[in-house]
Amino acid sequence: MKYLDSGSRDPTHTLAGWFLSIIGDEILEFRFQSGFFSINGIGLILPLLSKSKQEDLVVSCLIGANELTTLAVDITQLMEIVGAPREKCQIGIVSYSHGFFHPKTFHMTRTDGSQAAFVGSANLTGSGLSLHVEAGITLDTKEGDPEVLLQEIGSSIEAWFSEGRDGLVVLNDYDVIGRLVADKTLAISRPPKPKSGSGSSVKSQKNYPVTKLNSIVKLPKFEVIKTGKIKTGGPHTKIEGTKGMSIGPTILKEGFPGYMFFAPSKTEPTIGEDALSGTNLAGGALGLIIQLNRDSARHFMGGTGTANISIPVAVANTIRFGIFGKHSRPRAEFTLSYQYISADQIYSYEGKTNIMAYGYGNREKSGHKDIRMLVPRDVSDLVVHADDLKNPHPTIGDLALLEWPNPIDGNLGFRLSLMAPDSVEAAKAQGLFVKATAEGELIGKGACWLPIDFFD
Repeated sequence: MKYLDSGSRDPTHTLAGWFLSIIGDEILEFRFQSGFFSINGIGLILPLLSKSKQEDLVVSCLIGANELTTLAVDITQLMEIVGAPREKCQIGIVSYSHGFFHPKTFHMTRTDGSQAAFVGSANLTGSGLSLHVEAGITLDTKEGDPEVLLQEIGSSIEAWFSEGRDGLVVLNDYDVIGRLVADKTLAISRPPKPKSGSGSSVKSQKNYPVTKLNSIVKLPKFEVIKTGKIKTGGPHTKIEGTKGMSIGPTILKEGFPGYMFFAPSKTEPTIGEDALSGTNLAGGALGLIIQLNRDSARHFMGGTGTANISIPVAVANTIRFGIFGKHSRPRAEFTLSYQYISADQIYSYEGKTNIMAYGYGNREKSGHKDIRMLVPRDVSDLVVHADDLKNPHPTIGDLALLEWPNPIDGNLGFRLSLMAPDSVEAAKAQGLFVKATAEGELIGKGACWLPIDFFD
């Protein structure tokens, strides 16, 4: 047992320092409860959380929603990172009308059965990890601390889920996030900090110098999917995107998950720039490398019916939806440039597409809660060029490039690229896709990131 107190400004006496001391171990189970939470607090443990999703390990998280400071987008991204909902992963939001959910405990079980825990005052936020003065106690069965006590710490977290305690909402579906926003449990943006007085009068009352705290441990940056700034503006939520973009007010809607943004009072589809939320792809990616399936490849194989590309949850928040049709489905419309890249030539066409969500909302009776991009029938013209080059038609299992709109470059539409097998682009895409598959880094089903330097 060790007592930690970051008032000493010793890096080993911080929650971040404890994570660094243990994160290299083979962790089998991870549980925590934190009164306050922000996504920038998970950089140190991101490898553990990602591994838990890839290897289906146990993760149990209890997070407080106090004074409307926990952000819906942070919780959405946490769910995506750990692969929730799944049988071995539980995330619960705890809130009360009077009083806080305020514990801060972190418990890990290693593959050899040993256990370690931190119990103290530090929340899982960037400030709690390394900035604020915090105190706590660490325990480890490897150091002789009682196994029964460590087990009690882990069991106390699990008890919330097994007992279904008052104040707990389990995130068993992304839709729950939207309902928590509507209930004013989760926030779109944090409320402004209260001012402590009127400027100069406050300064004149200070009789002693005030020391500014600096972060003790440099935390790794977590690449947040949402890079636009969200703030409350009037009755709606406004997202201010990248410089040069004209982004309108954006809201969440009841019955839809927290990663789906809407134009307020829009009773028709959004179009072009109006259909962009101002959120960029993670890591500055150009788009996705997608693997064609029976649905998306049907026009290249002479099939009938409607062809669609499945849009992963991780990129859905780049779209600002309007409403379409009798089922009031979310819909956004874009131009679509589609092309065939051979070893020495590019054949391109212009068309239109739309992105629609199915199975969501109170009036929706069909669908599987997925988001699809229409592949227009005109793309079948690309097979003519495959024939001219004596290449096989694009088919199931082939890779394609789907580039996202980039208003900074004046591009307000998508671009879909099919590639001849002997092209440089096909070989590069194949290498990236195989690597992402091997490392468990696919996005959704059958897609990986298209890096910003792909065409360099």
